[in-house]
Amino acid sequence: MDDYVKDWALAGSVGRCGSDHCDWMKDFGAIDVGCTFDVGRIGLNVKDAARGGRGPELVFTFGDGTTFAAGNRDRRAHDRFLSRPAVCEYAPGAATKPQGGGPALLMVANGPYYLFRLWPLFLNKLLYASDAGLRPFIWLGELPPTLEEATAPRCLDSKPGKARREKLATQKAAREAERLAKMSAQCRAGDSETFWYDNKQRNCAHVAKRPERRCSRRSQTTHEYAYQACPHVCGWCRGRRLGFGNSSRTSGRRLGRAFGTSGRRLGRSFYDGETPDESWVMAEDVTRVSNHYIKMPAAVAVLRDPSVSSLFFVDLDAVTQFPWEASDMALKPKDYNDVRLRAPVVFGQTGHDSLAWQVHGSRYSLRDQYAVDFMARWFENRCSFKDQYSLWQTILELAGDAGCVDYGGELWRDYGYWEAKHISREKAHSHYLASMYVTCETIADKCPDFGFGTTNCDRFGAKPRLADQIAHHTIKEGDPDGLREFHYRSSSGHDVTFEVENAIFFEGTGHSLTHTHLEHVTNERYLEALGILGRDTRRHPWNASGY
Repeated sequence: MDDYVKDWALAGSVGRCGSDHCDWMKDFGAIDVGCTFDVGRIGLNVKDAARGGRGPELVFTFGDGTTFAAGNRDRRAHDRFLSRPAVCEYAPGAATKPQGGGPALLMVANGPYYLFRLWPLFLNKLLYASDAGLRPFIWLGELPPTLEEATAPRCLDSKPGKARREKLATQKAAREAERLAKMSAQCRAGDSETFWYDNKQRNCAHVAKRPERRCSRRSQTTHEYAYQACPHVCGWCRGRRLGFGNSSRTSGRRLGRAFGTSGRRLGRSFYDGETPDESWVMAEDVTRVSNHYIKMPAAVAVLRDPSVSSLFFVDLDAVTQFPWEASDMALKPKDYNDVRLRAPVVFGQTGHDSLAWQVHGSRYSLRDQYAVDFMARWFENRCSFKDQYSLWQTILELAGDAGCVDYGGELWRDYGYWEAKHISREKAHSHYLASMYVTCETIADKCPDFGFGTTNCDRFGAKPRLADQIAHHTIKEGDPDGLREFHYRSSSGHDVTFEVENAIFFEGTGHSLTHTHLEHVTNERYLEALGILGRDTRRHPWNASGY
């Protein structure tokens, strides 16, 4: 374990990843592993903030014995994990590690701000995992800026990548033609008599004295550059195409993004991170990726922990229903360690009629070196804002390697994200039978040893299981019932409104399960439904008197 902690603290080390697909790891700095966390304060006052309730707090203990407390909207904590990510285990679980390791439940967040936005849902999964015999882990940290861009050549040459380049080229040509036409008209008209900048009236004779500096000046009123007002003086009319007025853009880091404002929304879900404008989204710009991709290095880091036998991943906004034993999907902890029932990598399919590669990226199980290679390759293939696009490409590449199909990159070549998501079995069968038609039957007949599986594909007479009872459903943008408020008092005595996301639960049983908000219940009932108020306070004290 000591070697594991030291290896992951080595900035730029590729070897800590343990895969041939980890060149990207050199861009990561030190990452803290082997650490633990505990809930210092729950911060969910269901009575009266004036009675002394304090805000939520997590306390981290690192490998060198130092501790670090993180609270809601804590700038210091935000900066700490931005500069140095960490993946830590829930302390009660760490204190009772099973011999020979045990399965983990991994959650990820780009920083404390996002985690506290989903705070009750996070606590809910800590309780569920502890009762289910799973070891909860949380990753906190962002992607390095250099990894926020796609680098895979086939991604850049994909259908949406080509479409974007063509669109940008067309727009650039149109702008250039417009500029040339305007400059041609100005050349015919000659230099302007006057030109304004620095709040002073200038003329082209003034510009001519220092053209190397003054031709780049711009009017504050007309926003016209001097080289446009004085095309002869500045040499445009002699055929010199000057580049005045152009400036390079630098992308700033996200140090202050989360403070003072609520997070941004993309589509229908809350998202904390850099978001492109709407035109960028619609154009399917594959060149930039989101911090959704942090789940891959996080999974690799946990899988490399010598005390972890396997892991289950769930999105932070997923919910488990309490009481756990009341569900018809009863907990069976022994199934988690029954590796015969699980391929090294198992995802949940999008539907019964979907292809085996059309899976969700919000819930899956991983074990063994195959899973390390899978996650490293998935990140290596990062492409577009949504990580599913690169996930499907990775699955198909590996299916080709395993002999399931003869895959040659047809997904990226012929489809964008939305098109790939909705391609039917029938179309795949008629057009891509040899390359993209991967089903449970295909795997069983052609590549039974394929390390990838889905919850729809039988394995040794049974379907693989993922973590039970997980409900995951995005909150509609602008939904007034999507958030609920708690209140606490800051250390300085100020009343603070603590906004968290509402939960989504299952309704019904069997095949009639649907999703519903708990929007019209009290905060107390809300916490009861999440299992937080009814928890075993001997195992999870969480400052029990400080709701």
